[in-house]
Amino acid sequence: MKMLKSDKYLQLVEAAQLDFLVKTKLFVQLVRSGTAFVNVAQLVKFMKPIRLFERVRVESAVVCTDERCAYFSHVLFVGDRTCAEVLVKMKFKRGSVTVSPVDILGSNASGKPPHIERWDQTLEAM
Repeated sequence: MKMLKSDKYLQLVEAAQLDFLVKTKLFVQLVRSGTAFVNVAQLVKFMKPIRLFERVRVESAVVCTDERCAYFSHVLFVGDRTCAEVLVKMKFKRGSVTVSPVDILGSNASGKPPHIERWDQTLEAM
C-alpha cells in the first residue's frame, strides 16, 4: 500500500493552519493590518501511517504564546486513529517588525508547557 510521505503531512498542516486562521476570523484581521505569518520551526511526531486517499481530519489549537511567537498544535486523524502531531512555532510580521502574538491572539496566562520549553531550548542550541 502507498503511504503519504512526510512532506504531505506538512502540506496538510499548512492548509489546516490557514483554515484555523480563517475560521477564527484572524485571517481578515491579519490582512487588514498588513500582518503576515511565518513558520519559524516545525516538529513532527509520526504515530501511524496515512495511506493515500484516506480522509484526514486535522484538529488545530494554539498551545501557547510568548513575547515573539505563537505555538500551534495540529493533530492528524484518520477516523479515531491519531496518526501524527505537528507543532508549529509561528511569528507574526508586519514588514520587518515582529508583532507580539498577544496583539493578535490575546494573552495566554498558562505559559509554555515543558515539552514546548525543551523544544525551544533545542532550537536555541542549534
